[in-house]
Amino acid sequence: MVRIFLRHIVVDYAVWRKHYDAFDLERRDMGVIADTVFQNSDDDHEITVTYDFDTLAAAQAFVGARELKQIKSADGIERDPTFWMAESA
Repeated sequence: MVRIFLRHIVVDYAVWRKHYDAFDLERRDMGVIADTVFQNSDDDHEITVTYDFDTLAAAQAFVGARELKQIKSADGIERDPTFWMAESA
């Protein structure tokens, strides 16, 4: 299993979450087998999301997906996210 950790800053969490939830089927079609959203308890604009994949190739394809780049501006993300990948050991 491969997990992506993605951290970003959003302008308005409620607006971002609406777009995030609406994209659920597309995420599944792109190989996401599980995801979790965390909101910083001290700053509700800071979001960390985890995405799980069966393979590293699926995770890499997800990160480079055109669809993600297209929805980023609509989601109210203030700047490019920070992300990293880890494989289960």
